[in-house]
Amino acid sequence: MKRLIAAIPQQAEIAIVLICAFGLPLTYSVLIASGVVDAGTTTDARLVRLLIFELATLGLLGSLLWARGWTLERLGFGTPVLQDAIDGAGLVAVAYLLPACILLVLPTELKQSAASTLLFGPLSLPAIVATSIVNPVFEEVFVVGYVFAALRGANGMLAINVSIALRLAYHLYQGAASVIFILPLAVMFAWWYSKRASLWPLLFAHAALDFMALSRHLG
Repeated sequence: MKRLIAAIPQQAEIAIVLICAFGLPLTYSVLIASGVVDAGTTTDARLVRLLIFELATLGLLGSLLWARGWTLERLGFGTPVLQDAIDGAGLVAVAYLLPACILLVLPTELKQSAASTLLFGPLSLPAIVATSIVNPVFEEVFVVGYVFAALRGANGMLAINVSIALRLAYHLYQGAASVIFILPLAVMFAWWYSKRASLWPLLFAHAALDFMALSRHLG
């Protein structure tokens, strides 16, 4: 079996990984953005379903990539150091500063349309903490670590653009807010990783951002 998996062409591997990781989230995001499906309310139950999907996908795709010779180092997991946490804190600060600067120059009408319309029920602390750990790992491993490792050899700018496009696409369900808040983050994370090739600062920053966003709905 391992020989058969190792024989899969690289282009097929890329397609398998990206479709399995983002096919469902992308479809759901587009359906919500187009009004076909209602976004509903984010509850503990919804977060649990998200965690199950992401953990199962990480396990399945991780097994596939391991069988094909991938390592954690290739995905950007070097030895974490204190500087990674400091860099992550800096990324969090910039992630808040950039959208704030954009909102300052927008007309009032656009500011109102950029406000998030997502609904949240009361969330428990365990669900918030678990999501703030698992979701950053899932997203950064595939949308940054894997994309850059798989595509960078062929074209560095292609890896940056694919990473940005993927992150923005599966956040389209947030409406105009996805452009104001997610696009700058996507550009910043992709640019940062292209320079440093370490996933740890992105994981620290993403985890902090998720926790701060979800903890506002702590019930």
